[in-house]
Amino acid sequence: MTNQNSNQTQRRLANHLCLNILKAMKYHAIIAYSFVSKKALSLFQSLRLPISSILIEMKEDPVIRLDFGTKCIVLEFKMGKNNEHVTCLNDFPVNLDFQSLRNAFPKLRKISVHGSRNEISEHEILNAQNVLRAFLPYLKEVQLFHVPLGENLTCQHIGMANLELLNFFYPKNFNFDCLFTLNVQMCMIETDHMPLRDLNRFFKLWIKGSNPRLEVLSISCDTETVPDSSVLLKGLKVKELEKVEEEESEIEYEDEDEEEQSDAVSERSESEWESEESESEKSESESEAESGEELDDEEIEGGEEKKFFIMNCHDMTNWKFPFRRLPYDLCLEVLKTMDPVEIICYSFVSKKTLSLVKILHLPISSIHIMMQDQTEIRFYFGDNFIDFKFIMDSDYEEMGSLDDLPVNVKVFNDTLIYLPYYVPPNLELTMTNQGMSLREWIRQLCSIPDKDIPYTAEIYLTAMTLDTRTLRNDFPKLEEVLIGFREDEEDESDNVNVRNVLREFLSNVQNVKLCDINFEKSRFIQHIGISSLKDLYFYDPINMNFDYLFTLNAESCTIETDQIPLRDLNRFFKLWMKGSNPKLKKLMISCDTEITPDWNVLLKGLRAEEAEAARSKKFFIINCRGIRAEIEVKHLGTSASVTFNVSKSYL
Repeated sequence: MTNQNSNQTQRRLANHLCLNILKAMKYHAIIAYSFVSKKALSLFQSLRLPISSILIEMKEDPVIRLDFGTKCIVLEFKMGKNNEHVTCLNDFPVNLDFQSLRNAFPKLRKISVHGSRNEISEHEILNAQNVLRAFLPYLKEVQLFHVPLGENLTCQHIGMANLELLNFFYPKNFNFDCLFTLNVQMCMIETDHMPLRDLNRFFKLWIKGSNPRLEVLSISCDTETVPDSSVLLKGLKVKELEKVEEEESEIEYEDEDEEEQSDAVSERSESEWESEESESEKSESESEAESGEELDDEEIEGGEEKKFFIMNCHDMTNWKFPFRRLPYDLCLEVLKTMDPVEIICYSFVSKKTLSLVKILHLPISSIHIMMQDQTEIRFYFGDNFIDFKFIMDSDYEEMGSLDDLPVNVKVFNDTLIYLPYYVPPNLELTMTNQGMSLREWIRQLCSIPDKDIPYTAEIYLTAMTLDTRTLRNDFPKLEEVLIGFREDEEDESDNVNVRNVLREFLSNVQNVKLCDINFEKSRFIQHIGISSLKDLYFYDPINMNFDYLFTLNAESCTIETDQIPLRDLNRFFKLWMKGSNPKLKKLMISCDTEITPDWNVLLKGLRAEEAEAARSKKFFIINCRGIRAEIEVKHLGTSASVTFNVSKSYL
């Protein structure tokens, strides 16, 4: 640069004069001047040249191109002839390490990575991995040419980035399952075959709400065989685009006002000669087409093109809330006049509408969550309720995960009426899944009411996995929980699920109900009994060990079983008289039997005093603290029960 430095005499001038001279120079001279010194570089930067974009090509002879609108400056770096491969960043890299890329390059908007077409080497995979690792957080567009994909460089890692455009040109080891995790706006793939079945699965998942950010997906390949479109469209319920356009045009014609129709009638006479001329031209073109003089490109090349129309679950056209544009205070007043169903549906429009609904403080008395094959969330408003029922995919017999997307959501609105027979509630509307999983639905619906209302849940153990982190983050603090076990048999996953549920909620829950629990396989049952519960229920326990009663710490315990353990209850009452179970206030055990139990076995050695009763027998016992308790035994028809009530008074 010594010869160049001698010619750059203007750098000795004052800064403002030097800037004026630089402005009169050509772009390539100004760029060359920036290499003289750091001061010259700062002057160059202060000019703010109208550079529209910069392209960097990293190859054996690297190139940097600066675009100035219609003009450009290209810097070509000629490397040493003895170097067949450039080896490090000092020579311009082929070995691209992560730290060098992060320090030497600016934040890129678009990047294109080229791989060799023939051999696949670990060197290429490592370079591509380092490039994407360094720049992917800032990129908007990524193009990959013949890039080898492997375990450490998969399409999932690239597709989950927040990109606007992602292009694959004949990728190696490409797995089309990556389409299901795409988070880009546009994806273009040029490959050697058309994955019809994978695309069919992709479209079905898109209809259910997956890939909400994707706007364009294009996959092309070179083939002389016409693909079987029936495989691609199987089960999609598509419409041909021509039919959709006809339907839309009919709607537009129906919406024309009377004024336009009258204008058309008045202008009809003036345009009659134009219509006649157009009809003559049309007849001529039809005759030419019939004679074969003019043919479409598709007919010449033997090609075929069809367009179809599908619609996903995000269609919000049925929901119209025109008052959203009103001021904040007026919008609240309008919301107060709406039904609770409409208000809750309005909360799904945006985050702002959700905050508005929360401000209303809807009079929700309680919320009940039922988790089974079809999950339900019920809002109680006094004697009325609103029920959200999540319809899952019929292909799955059991709910696999809280991350599953419902097919749709049915909303029921009815009044609580206790009848001897079942009456289905009134179906208010059917919502789309809003692109949200069950986890997100539970989180949002439970965030609408005040925090001090009681939440209850019924959890039936199926194939779903409930981990403590999921329960802690997505569920409110429950007041009551019912856990239903498998009627046929339990497995280890049931024990894990129940242990996780109880570990998270047992410290706050007051009432626990267990259905069809197997005492022999459930190792966690003792932890429930010693916890400080208000009510504990057992419905049809299997192989119940009644020694469990001796460790009860609940205030009330109800057991519905297949037999009444008279000898075990006799032992329990004797231990209570000696001071055990001081917190227990009520114990009730019932069973279905036509044989009257021998109550003498139950009362043996208790020194109980019998009291008068109409349809049952009542006895009183006193413990060592002077506390009196009542034992009521009853057998009516086909049922028998033993009820133990502790009196509040002391003798």
